[in-house]
Amino acid sequence: MKRGKKTLVAFVATLLSVCLLSTSAFADSKGFTTEKNSNIVKHQMGWDSENYPAKSIDAVFTTDEIVVDGELEDAYLSAEPALIENLKLKDGYGLDQIESKGEVRAIWDGPTLYLGITVYDKDPIIDENTKKGAVSNPAVAGASVTTYPYAHLGGFWATWAVTESKESADSVVLGIDLFNDKTPTETDTAGLVTIDIDGNLYYYANNNIPSLSSPVGDPLSPEYMNIIKDKAGKIFYDEEENPEGYVLEIAISIEDTEMTNGTQIGMDLKINDLNNVVVGYEKVENPDYKPSVSDNDISGNDVSENEVEIEETDVSQNDDNAGLENEDQTEAEEATTEAAPQNEEQEEEEPNDEADVSSNEDEGPQGTSSVTVIGTGDEEIPEFIDVPVTELKKSADIFFSHNQDSLYKDYDHEHARAVDWGTITLTGWNG
Repeated sequence: MKRGKKTLVAFVATLLSVCLLSTSAFADSKGFTTEKNSNIVKHQMGWDSENYPAKSIDAVFTTDEIVVDGELEDAYLSAEPALIENLKLKDGYGLDQIESKGEVRAIWDGPTLYLGITVYDKDPIIDENTKKGAVSNPAVAGASVTTYPYAHLGGFWATWAVTESKESADSVVLGIDLFNDKTPTETDTAGLVTIDIDGNLYYYANNNIPSLSSPVGDPLSPEYMNIIKDKAGKIFYDEEENPEGYVLEIAISIEDTEMTNGTQIGMDLKINDLNNVVVGYEKVENPDYKPSVSDNDISGNDVSENEVEIEETDVSQNDDNAGLENEDQTEAEEATTEAAPQNEEQEEEEPNDEADVSSNEDEGPQGTSSVTVIGTGDEEIPEFIDVPVTELKKSADIFFSHNQDSLYKDYDHEHARAVDWGTITLTGWNG
């Protein structure tokens, strides 16, 4: 009987091994898989730390009083900035060139870690309808939009509503891994929140399963850490009052950590860069278009596209000339009673009249006007033109540390994975 159990256990183990190998082979042949009902690429447990090392930054100790208002105090200047520049264009509507980028400085005063984030963006955007607080997709920082995609079916389907968030605010996603666990799976001490350019907070909330909500942002989460003590955002301008970007200032409680030099805290950032991007084209009438004169439109004569000659002859003037010639003939007949020398004089005048007539014929009939209309050359002006249709969308993600696409394309706010997040090291405390 024992032998039978051992055989059964061995068979089950072999079967499980075959299934695992088959699953791995299938996953490899298929490529990366995604989370259920999303486009988030599942973590593949294969972080290449040599080619994609996590970034690090030092937080410098300060005794200065820090006011979280979006204006960075001089104390921040004691910390070296770290760039936020790992650019990843969004598929389908990325711009050819994204100029936005950022930098972060970190300081601490004992129980509080302060982050000063500067984002260089000449077109900072926020819509007044942006939904704030608990949202289903905090990476969007957007306005809540409800549509009825099946209304055309009528009946029950006409009432089927779909509510989703449309991007409507530039923002930064903050990931905090309080104890720097760097795990590929979610933990109770790592989470994500989003802060827009005005300092408004967004966080993932799951009303059905509160334990999945952000432990960093959702007060209803059973693992809520309550570590975001304050935050603020402010747009800054150049000398001519043109926007240059925005500053986010965030105060994070680190009282639960070992508050001493060398303590490391996991942190990552991602800039959500919004732009009015081209999503299609609409055909409209060209305001510069002028219809050209087509063939045989004038007097039945052929005309070219680029030059039209119009000649108008005053017929009445020709009739007047004919009348003058008849009067001259009558006067000649009546002159028979006059002396011969007068006839000779008349005969001498006729050649002059004929010369005048020939001269007039060379110059063209009197009353004739010549009008020439010149076209634009070989270039044709189209009657209709394609005008780009723009829509406000997130055109790029710009990460601080994350750079290996096989890990994920974007943060998963429901399952925060901090394996490749950056690291903040506490320094500068003199004891």
